[in-house]
Amino acid sequence: MCGRYQFSDGENAEIESLIARVKEAFPEKAFQSISFGEVFPGSTALALAYDPGSQKMKAVAMKWGFGGTRLVINARSETCFERPFFKDCRPCVLPASGYYEWSKNPRVKYLFTAAEKTMYLSGLYRRENEKLTFVILTQDAEEPQNLIHTRQPVLIARENVLSWAMKKDRSLVLQHSGPRFMTEV
Repeated sequence: MCGRYQFSDGENAEIESLIARVKEAFPEKAFQSISFGEVFPGSTALALAYDPGSQKMKAVAMKWGFGGTRLVINARSETCFERPFFKDCRPCVLPASGYYEWSKNPRVKYLFTAAEKTMYLSGLYRRENEKLTFVILTQDAEEPQNLIHTRQPVLIARENVLSWAMKKDRSLVLQHSGPRFMTEV
């Protein structure tokens, strides 16, 4: 499961470069609405989606979660492609410096990061009430994540980001390398 993630830690050069480009391209109000540190469900985050016109990835501000008062924030990668609830969704990618999980007893917060510094979380998005909204795809947790929680976000290798966003190729979200580092926060 992914209940929060870290978009920018201030030290990730790739994400800081993305932020600088977005700041120049976005209207001030749209830029100010984006969560830059720890991203919470219901907040606006920076997502990458495929733009068929330019045939490139485009940075877009999207709200995290489908629905109204009870947000759906994650989707199981193993079953979401067959569920009617997700049928009109398109693929997106959430750049992140890491993601958080909590142990149950005692309740301790952990940050999961990767050697590559930038993680690409796979997601699905759609339009709801004139806003773009997204969910993060999850899968069974691998080591070291499985020591803390049974689910984890599905990560996409940098070289597969465009292919995933263009084709929604399910095989790409099931072939990834998981987090390498776990830090108690």
